Amino acid sequence: MKMTKRARLSIAALTCAVSFLNAAPVMAAEKTDNAQKTAAGSYVSGLSEKNKTENNDLSSKTGIVKEGDKTYYLNQFGEKETGLKEENGKKYFFNNDGTMASGFVEVNGSTYYFSRQNGEMLNGKIDLDGKSYYLQEDGELITGWKTENGQKKYYEENGAAVKNAEKTINGKRYAFDEQGVMLTNSSKNGYDYGQDGVGTPNKSAYQKIADAALAQVGVMQDCTMLVTNSLRAVGINFHGWPEEYLSLGPTTNNPVPGDIIVYSGHVAIYIGDGKAVHGGFMGNQTKIWTVECTNPFIAFVHPTLP
Repeated sequence: MKMTKRARLSIAALTCAVSFLNAAPVMAAEKTDNAQKTAAGSYVSGLSEKNKTENNDLSSKTGIVKEGDKTYYLNQFGEKETGLKEENGKKYFFNNDGTMASGFVEVNGSTYYFSRQNGEMLNGKIDLDGKSYYLQEDGELITGWKTENGQKKYYEENGAAVKNAEKTINGKRYAFDEQGVMLTNSSKNGYDYGQDGVGTPNKSAYQKIADAALAQVGVMQDCTMLVTNSLRAVGINFHGWPEEYLSLGPTTNNPVPGDIIVYSGHVAIYIGDGKAVHGGFMGNQTKIWTVECTNPFIAFVHPTLP
């Protein structure tokens, strides 16, 4: 059948319309996919910005951070660090729970002091609760001998300086003044301290005790009265049971005349050459006899002079 020109034109127009309708959903779908991709991209980008902000917040809190009444050290991840840390040239120590330490702290076998005010490690001389301590340049606590400005001082095992006291160190006796300086070329409590600071008994003072004991030979009295009367010669006023005389001074293995000999239940005065003056001897007599006694020996006591 032969189509007219008008019919052919109508069919062509219809075909174009159908093609357009079929294509439209595809274009819409593509447009929708693009919109979803754009939206998804914006969402992911939003998460990244949020994480970035959180990381920036953590970064702003690294290092030493105060939270309430506690102080911590935070790393780049916001985690609490422990142990020795350094910030701005200052050193600090953080306990196992992350809190900042203060006071004396032992680190790897050495002792350090961290300020009670800000936790900073200190060095040099510090005074705490009436006691003096010395910290090396690296902060380590000094113990034992130390020379400061040409003067010798001694620091106990706990780091405290010995002050206004006498102390036996490695078997030798030393004396220290109110500032903790070792005494030299001086006398104190019956000891003479030489240039090296080592003290030796002042024999003249103790000889007075020995002479006072010898002056009582023949007197009827017990052993404690003999010793009490002898000690009065140097201003020591004490009377007690024999073992109580141990409290009057340090014990010694190198007795000098005038030292006290304490036995179990007996007491005497040493006069040298292995001899002593004993009271209460053979019916309360005062006699010269050897240091050997039927009572068990306890110690020689070097009485501290007033």
